[in-house]
Amino acid sequence: MITGYPAFREALADTIEFEREIGSGATATVFLARDLKHQRRVAVKMLWPEFVATLAAERFLREIGIAAQLQHPHILPLLDSGEAAGSLYFTMPFVEGETLRQRVNREGPLGISDTIRILGDVADALVYAHEHGVVHRDIKPDNIMLVGRNAVVMDFGVASAASAAQTGRQLTAGIAIGTPNYMAPEQAMADPAFDHRVDIYALGVLGYELLTGQPPFVRATPQEVLAAHVAHTPELVTVLRSDIPQDLADIIMRSLEKRPDERWQSAAEITERLDPLTTPMAGMTPARQVPMTGRNTGLRWVVGAIALVSVVTLVVRLVIGSDPNQPPDIRPEQLTFAGNVIESAISLDGQFLAFVGRLPDREELFVQDLSTGTVVSLATANRIEAIAWAGNASEVGFNVVDSAKVTLMTASRLGGPARVLRRGFGLRSPDGSKIAVASKAGLAVTIIDARTGDSTLFERSPAYTWVSGLSWSANSDQLIVAVSSQSGSSAIMSYSPEGVETVSLVDTVDVFGPVWDPSGPALWYLRGETEVGADLYRLRVLPDGRPSGEPIRVAAGLALEVRGYTVASSPLSITRDGGQLVYSRRDMWSNLGTLQLDGGAFQTPQFLTTGTALYYSGHVSPDGGSVAVQVQGISGTTVGVVPTTGGSVQEIATLNLVGYVSWSDNGGALAFVGASGPVGWGLAVYDFDRGATRWFRGVRLGAGVSSRDSAIFATTYANRYIYQVDPATSQTRIIGPSDTTGFVFHPRVSPDGRLIAFSWNRQGRRQLHVMSVDGGTTRMLADVELRPLAWANDGLSLYAATHRVNGPETVFRVPVTGDPATALYVLTAGLSAEDLFPDKRTLLINQIQGRSDAVALNLSMR
Repeated sequence: MITGYPAFREALADTIEFEREIGSGATATVFLARDLKHQRRVAVKMLWPEFVATLAAERFLREIGIAAQLQHPHILPLLDSGEAAGSLYFTMPFVEGETLRQRVNREGPLGISDTIRILGDVADALVYAHEHGVVHRDIKPDNIMLVGRNAVVMDFGVASAASAAQTGRQLTAGIAIGTPNYMAPEQAMADPAFDHRVDIYALGVLGYELLTGQPPFVRATPQEVLAAHVAHTPELVTVLRSDIPQDLADIIMRSLEKRPDERWQSAAEITERLDPLTTPMAGMTPARQVPMTGRNTGLRWVVGAIALVSVVTLVVRLVIGSDPNQPPDIRPEQLTFAGNVIESAISLDGQFLAFVGRLPDREELFVQDLSTGTVVSLATANRIEAIAWAGNASEVGFNVVDSAKVTLMTASRLGGPARVLRRGFGLRSPDGSKIAVASKAGLAVTIIDARTGDSTLFERSPAYTWVSGLSWSANSDQLIVAVSSQSGSSAIMSYSPEGVETVSLVDTVDVFGPVWDPSGPALWYLRGETEVGADLYRLRVLPDGRPSGEPIRVAAGLALEVRGYTVASSPLSITRDGGQLVYSRRDMWSNLGTLQLDGGAFQTPQFLTTGTALYYSGHVSPDGGSVAVQVQGISGTTVGVVPTTGGSVQEIATLNLVGYVSWSDNGGALAFVGASGPVGWGLAVYDFDRGATRWFRGVRLGAGVSSRDSAIFATTYANRYIYQVDPATSQTRIIGPSDTTGFVFHPRVSPDGRLIAFSWNRQGRRQLHVMSVDGGTTRMLADVELRPLAWANDGLSLYAATHRVNGPETVFRVPVTGDPATALYVLTAGLSAEDLFPDKRTLLINQIQGRSDAVALNLSMR
């Protein structure tokens, strides 16, 4: 007799006769029943009313209806679905047999041949479902029935329907649907962009468990399991069981890759590799005789809400070590699970983490207690930057940026009103007694007494033109400053409160983000470019900051989320014992597509590329048939060309770093600014007919480039000027602007080659200007933050876009006559305008996506 849910059973009494309950899970109960219309036994799965309350019922049933179309021998079909007495339900054929979970619980690890056969059946079902656009999202032994020698997958489309219905009801992302032990990293973090490859990952987990008796990660709580999927590498399955064929082990371990693009890309690839293994020689060793090794479950994780989160790089490769007893790698421990962390700082005692999260319309400062997971919101503002702990971790100092104004503030770790410390930028010392300020374009550093307001100004050599990092030592007796110059040289120096300057390091490559290691003493700093991954170095120093020995590169390719400060604090922070070094780790990807300026609002882009590559600086060829682009990766940046009909990137060059790319008038050449090992920074021109790249040396050029057949225009390295380069003679000349107090970006030369438009950043505002290529004064076209995209074909107006900071971009047509600009199109959030096609109606866009969270490198064994 059934006693539960009488209202539900009564509502269906005319069509279904319930016999008994046969199972119950986290969100549903399953009953054995009889379909009265067709006189057949069915299984009825009823979703609990409290779970249904979070769903949009109509959308759930619509999604279930799509999955009900699947007809395959290894898929248990859905017969019917509906809503009754506040519950959603669906019916399936009742199958005599047992679930794979029941068998594993009874027998433990399975034999090799049985595992191969079951994986083959499940993979075959996935091939069919994925071809029909259905992702299971909850592959696990509980959802697989064993009928004779065959495996049949149940609940296809149920998890997808639940997620779609939940998203339809709620406006906030971050709901992870599935079972923690089998979730791919992107699924565990509720990434809305995940695809069928989550089923590939779950199939790998399934195979791992069938062979070893347990999933790859066994932890105390579901949150810890999810965190392990994100940031831990599973132990090789062959370590736990030595008789597994290597081909089978390879299938499973590749399925478990963290990044989707590194897994098998389809279930068909798995079935092709399983088929040769389905022979009597595939292995018959009884699984119960396989020895099992212990597993480490003791790693501490601080977990929060699973939301849009960065799939962190799981192992930061150790490059050079000074201690032979060091571990072979440094494993980042993820501290936040928000996906939008753009800056972070750990307290000296290691108990608290301050971090800034970027929201659609503002930024918010939080403090998280790493021992309990408690999170407190301290402040919200348009922009919050340069956070620093003070007062024995009782307060957090931070800078609020409002338009061009900056205010240094402080707030209690426990919350409450924040108070103003000073107007203008400042970095507070850990003891709260001093404030550091870089001023006069970085040529001077000031230390201010926080109690009296007295200041000490330290003039520096004009050889270095800007500050790339400020940091206080733990006991507040040294201010560490990283500086860079227009020539490319960099240095790290320290100042005592009395004004003693000590040079710790001089380098010919950009260095930034220094922090003082109080356990050393030593300096940690970053070297290289954040766009392609910076390298982490450690330099032993004497107590006064003088170097002791040579720098040691500890880790390569750290992908940091670094704020574009005028005067930057360090993106690194370290605990007093030197055991943990914390930074915000980013993961970014993008795809190019097109929109029609006259096609109406809220269009869906027609994408030219797909996947998880990171594309930048798209520029359309004169004939509209190709897009020149740069693709960034850990090994450098590739300049290439993508056909507008779609396809792979035709590679032209791979460099350390690349600026914007530009076509010649006739499309026969491509100009770009970049840095190459033996050449350094410079301008390159690739000739398509000859297939050769020509470098123009002697001028250190920056990010922007625009070209005609007869001339190339590029910004200088420090973005103060625009250069004109004659490709025939290699002669260069500065064409302006004459006022060098600002920074110029995005040069775009007119069709007749007589005018050049550019974005000019002066006093924090990027205004749109135009000037003659013959030099002379500039003329402002728009007193708003616009960047030029392309000239109209008649040269009488410009197409320009707002800067994507906090909100959607808008594309304008701006007359060069000074008449008012006209808004043409408002892009949806997440899209960025890149260029226009020759018809000047088709807009090239880039959909840039990213996630970032705070991670800690464990340095305790150093």
